[in-house]
Amino acid sequence: MDKVTRDAVIKCLELEWEEYIDHIGRFSPIEKEEFLQNHGFETMVDFLFHIVGWWQECMRIIDAVQQDPEYKPANVNVDEYNKKVIEENRDKGEEESIEVFRNVKLAIKETIEKLPDSAIENETISAYMYWCITNHVEEHKII
Repeated sequence: MDKVTRDAVIKCLELEWEEYIDHIGRFSPIEKEEFLQNHGFETMVDFLFHIVGWWQECMRIIDAVQQDPEYKPANVNVDEYNKKVIEENRDKGEEESIEVFRNVKLAIKETIEKLPDSAIENETISAYMYWCITNHVEEHKII
């Protein structure tokens, strides 16, 4: 895992994740379906809430570590977590999921901007920012 900087995380949120929705929106229906299938999702709603769920988990971890710098999160079964987040949001529409995506992206960006340097340097927070934001955009790269 690469250690991340505040600037790299903010840049990733502002540029790569910001452009994500617009880019997918330019896909033809077939391209969109292929993209989602290639990334293991049935619908755009499922995909977006998968991303949002990890951002929310990252913010939860940041808050927990801020309250207790020695806090170590429990191991998460990634597949079960993804399944749970998708199932909890199955009733949402695509427009609503896009709105939630944008709102949570803004919330996590503001959270990270306000963190003291000591929090950014915390190993747990740094790891979550890496896995949930910078590496995650690489995992779901739009080619």
